[in-house]
Amino acid sequence: MYAPRGEEVAAIGGDFLDFCSGPNLQQLAVALGDVAGKGIEAAAMAVMAKCALQGIVATLRWPLQPGEALAEVHHALIAGRLDEGVFVTLAFALLNAKDGSLTVASAGHPAPVLLRADGRVERPLLLSSPAIGVTGEAELHALPAERLELAAGDAALFYTDGFGDARDERGRFYDETRLDEALGELRGLPAAQLAQRLHADVRDFAGRPPSDDVALVLLRRTA
Repeated sequence: MYAPRGEEVAAIGGDFLDFCSGPNLQQLAVALGDVAGKGIEAAAMAVMAKCALQGIVATLRWPLQPGEALAEVHHALIAGRLDEGVFVTLAFALLNAKDGSLTVASAGHPAPVLLRADGRVERPLLLSSPAIGVTGEAELHALPAERLELAAGDAALFYTDGFGDARDERGRFYDETRLDEALGELRGLPAAQLAQRLHADVRDFAGRPPSDDVALVLLRRTA
């Protein structure tokens, strides 16, 4: 994960992330979310969502079921009475380091992008449920989840919508094509450096720090 600093940081927003490993250290749970809006209210809701997620993960059995975890977060935040017009997108994934499987569930959040070891970029179709807070109805069942496979050298990029919101001086957006091209060009870099360069590419494209906060998590299977 790459976190920008100083002059690179946009106005306070609602992006948040968290991760934890399972008891046998063979499994890693990763969450990346985004609260609509900016400012203190969005930041406070991000803290609330992250705390709710941490509390729920602590009560669940491993291996975690991402769809179940998201449903529980939905219940917790709805019970906390989200303000009208406030919603939270959230992706939750479980990486099994032993077999390279990545199980992903999403509540209105962009699907991860897969960067294969040979440079191919894939965008899997991920069945996503509505963002948390769009409706006040309880989720009675676990959210749908999809199992993806990572071979040695493959990576999965999770990101927030700050990427797509970035625009250059001509008003062009940093769209999926631009992101895919950047990933292809940077594919040979170590994961940490790739993430840093990708964030820099968004900044350089816009010619200034992004107007919306940009968060990303890059997972790579090394063996």
